[in-house]
Amino acid sequence: MALPVAVFVVAVADRVLAGNQADEAPALDLDNVYGRGPNDQPYMYDGGNAFLLGDALQGGDPRAKDLPRNTANPRRALIGDPRNDENTIVSQLQGLFLRFHSRTLDENPGLELAEIQRLVRYHYQYVVLNDSCPGSSTRAS
Repeated sequence: MALPVAVFVVAVADRVLAGNQADEAPALDLDNVYGRGPNDQPYMYDGGNAFLLGDALQGGDPRAKDLPRNTANPRRALIGDPRNDENTIVSQLQGLFLRFHSRTLDENPGLELAEIQRLVRYHYQYVVLNDSCPGSSTRAS
């Protein structure tokens, strides 16, 4: 069942007006990737503003990396939202955004972290709005 985009917008507005900012709101801001940032979750970063990356993935592109993981048994992903390590597709998408953030940082050395995050978020939002939404929503009447 496809929902009108207006339903999504009203749901977000209702949460904000109700004062539930601490709740997870569908804001398309990649909070699952960025977590609470390098000051509060430094274990996700390389000591600067780039994300840590994990071991090389087996097969496929030799530059592709797994999510960074601790040494526990089983090894847990060191990411903003641990639920993103529950299945392969979601964890690989998480890893893609970690690498995209770090590459954007490398290619724009003069930009602050907030500006890099904005660029990455805009790319993500563009994909959602122009690739995902047209096929999964209907116009509100």
